[in-house]
Amino acid sequence: MVNTMGRRTNSKMTGQNAFLAIIALAVVALVVMQSGILSIGAPTPTGGFISPTGAAETGALCQDDGSNDVKVAAKNSLNSSLEYQAADFRVIANGNVVNTGTGTAGSTLTYTTIAIPCSPRTGTIYALASADIVSAKGTYTVREDDTTGYLIMNQPDSSQAQLKLFDTTFTNTSVDFAATQTETTAVAMSAGDSRNGYLDIKAPTGKSQYGGPESDGILWAIDTVDGAAFGDDDIALSSSQITLREVDCDTYTNARSKDSADRCYTSAAIKASDGEKRLSWTMTNGGGSDAGAASDPILYVEDLQYYEENDGTIQYGAFTSGGTNAGESQVALTWANS
Repeated sequence: MVNTMGRRTNSKMTGQNAFLAIIALAVVALVVMQSGILSIGAPTPTGGFISPTGAAETGALCQDDGSNDVKVAAKNSLNSSLEYQAADFRVIANGNVVNTGTGTAGSTLTYTTIAIPCSPRTGTIYALASADIVSAKGTYTVREDDTTGYLIMNQPDSSQAQLKLFDTTFTNTSVDFAATQTETTAVAMSAGDSRNGYLDIKAPTGKSQYGGPESDGILWAIDTVDGAAFGDDDIALSSSQITLREVDCDTYTNARSKDSADRCYTSAAIKASDGEKRLSWTMTNGGGSDAGAASDPILYVEDLQYYEENDGTIQYGAFTSGGTNAGESQVALTWANS
């Protein structure tokens, strides 16, 4: 243990020590956030993000209108070439949307200037999802000595996932990769019968991903369809290549009602660069009734995204309260029984 008692120190700060203290304060001034990097004052290269060049505006804590400026852009980090998005920005402070902005698409970094309130000192900036780009989330902190900060958010292109079904011999039992799949040969499943197989998924378009920015980027929702043949837990997914977490289907707005979901899982988003990812599935007729053509279970795969609700709040899920998709259109696989 270091003895910190009884030692007299020199209270005078030398010129060299003062210089070092200034440097230390400058380093502390950087603010790092999930999904984005915001530096108040002159931009500084950090992480894997493109940082701006040139000096930033500086000034007092607040402008005359009681706000500070933040310059925001959204970049597709999955594109090996520079690609910036026409992002739809929302600034949230104290739980409310206080400002909006629109990014500029192209290969040149162009910032959108958005005013943020001086109080509270911290807030959140969202780049909302569309059918073409995934959503993103960043945070900001207002410093006392500058009025302009810089934020580059990571917002890849979005592409609709595609599925492919296999039996236990890895024979393709559906058409090749597609967003909507139906098992090509119906299988008889009497009470007590079980069967299993494999399912591959991919994001087909380069420089894109399927799924949102959080660890629960994809929702896997199983509709057993016929409760007399299949109980809620009679169809299950597992994977050694994707981390699946079983969740309550009511966690996300309208997931149970839109997908008639009986069992739900989540996983992280899948990038095009990930290639094909494999899951295993098992199905047991535990309901007691034979499964016929009207007993074909369905797996719905939905991307989870940040979106703006009708009441102006920012939510995270697959569907809005009105039932529209927050991001990509629905992906579905139907197992065929006879």
